[in-house]
Amino acid sequence: LGEIPTLYSTLALSTSVRVQGWEVQAVANAVDHERIKLNAMIGYRYFMANEGLRIEQRQFRYSGVGGIVETADQFDAHNRFHGGQLGMSADLRAGVVFCELIAKVALGQNYQVVKTEGMTHLLLPAVGGATYQTYGGSGIFVQPSNFGRELRGAFAVLPEGTIKLGFRWGP
Repeated sequence: LGEIPTLYSTLALSTSVRVQGWEVQAVANAVDHERIKLNAMIGYRYFMANEGLRIEQRQFRYSGVGGIVETADQFDAHNRFHGGQLGMSADLRAGVVFCELIAKVALGQNYQVVKTEGMTHLLLPAVGGATYQTYGGSGIFVQPSNFGRELRGAFAVLPEGTIKLGFRWGP
């Protein structure tokens, strides 16, 4: 028989990403010919992006003191953009071929919140049972020096562009 391993460990990673946004705009026709249409746009844009990363580790120790060590680290970033938007759209036609172009840029404020959290749990053998100890604010990557929440706002530019090429088979 082989030797009993002194350490058995599991690692779990999970990520999450959520993106959403909306805009309100007024559109004014600048050029309207048979082969080209140009529109000017002005409006308001909201954009949100949230990301998260969780790292969990569990160690089963069979030699020495023994016991179970569990750690968890959580990193979250939340970004919310609010700003005014300007843009142009063009619809170009040549026979059955068409091209639609849209270019927009939003200028405004991005609000960012970054949160880091960590936790360590120890289950250690003791006379007459086991002891359970928990240490908040400290995982593997999150330590008391980088634990907590940080807020900031910054000027941001949010560009967007679209190109569509296609064929029209009817009027």
